[in-house]
Parts: sequence; structure tokens; C-alpha cells
Amino acid sequence: MARTYRVTGLAQIAALASPVRLEILEALTTRPTSSVARIAQEIGRPADGLYYHLKELVRVGLALPVGRSPGRRRSEALYRAVARRVAVAYEPGSPGNVARVNQMAAALLRLGARDFRRGFHIGNVVVAGPRRELWVGRATGRLSAAGLARVNRLLARASSTFDSPKAPSDRRLYAVTFLLVPIETGRKPAQRRRRNRARARGASP
Repeated sequence: MARTYRVTGLAQIAALASPVRLEILEALTTRPTSSVARIAQEIGRPADGLYYHLKELVRVGLALPVGRSPGRRRSEALYRAVARRVAVAYEPGSPGNVARVNQMAAALLRLGARDFRRGFHIGNVVVAGPRRELWVGRATGRLSAAGLARVNRLLARASSTFDSPKAPSDRRLYAVTFLLVPIETGRKPAQRRRRNRARARGASP
């Protein structure tokens, strides 16, 4: 399986604008192959509700059928992700890309909010100290180029910590959802749009 797959097609990005499909793809990236029943167990959803979404991921090439599992009574279809990690291309100058990436971001944030709500109901969750498990916050600040590079290194390092498909199944499953965005103040929406269009054309704002 390839390590990283760059998602550029609008149909592929649109397919990721669904919390269910995002969860399915996450489950597929954690092991070489999975059946629908195994995916359902992993993400805590009924198997019957996953077939349509998995079919859509296969249609756009983000999930791949890889045969069937050997079984005494009934074999199951097996699937894998197109790669261990998918990286969605951001194209600020493309209205279609902007719309679909925003939809995908909204789906990711919905998943994050749901995970946080569920985390509060875990009786033995740790909420303080070096092994804290539940945390939500927001930080804003004016960064230099070096500061921005450091934030990106830290986010990349945090993300790579989760990239361990061979981790034992008895370990607790965690999810982290983060957002890094530039904030423009003192500009009206129309001014921002003109500035973004100028940047997309390669001109100075």
C-alpha cells in the first residue's frame, strides 16, 4: 500500500464531505484489509448503513476491493484504503476546490465535536496532567515565519504519532482534530475576495 495519496479530484474531495465516509477511510488506513463487519465494529456504526458510503469511496478510488476473506460459512468482501494516508490538495484559486474542501472541513469538525461529547461520557477519562485525554481550546497569536514553521512541525509530528497501523488492538483509540487558519482583521469580505483573486493570479494584492 502506498504511504500517501494526494487527493485532487473534486469528486474525491466531495466524497470526503461526510463524517461516515471519513470514519470508514480512517478505519481502512489502520490495517491492511477490512471487511464491512470489521469497519462497523471499529467505528461503532451498524454495518447495514456503511455499504452505500463504502461503495462511494470505491467509486472515486479512495477505497479498493481486494477480494474476499476465507470463511467456513460465508466469506466477506475485503477492502483497503488507496494509501496509508490521504492528503487533500487545497487550491484557493479554484471555486470548486474551495467549496468542497470547506464541506470536508465541516464534516471533520462535526466528527471532532461528536468525539468530544462522547469523551465526556467515558467514566475513567483523564482530564489533567501529562496523560490528559480530553482537551478543547483555541489559541490565536501573531506568528513570524519561523513561528509558523514551528507550529507546522509540531502539527506534523502530532499527526505522525497516530500513524501506527500495527498498534495492538487492545490500546485505547484516540482522535485529534485541529485547525490552523490565517485570520484577517480590518478587511471587508469583498476586499478579502479581491485580494485572494489577485494572489491566485500571481499578482501583488
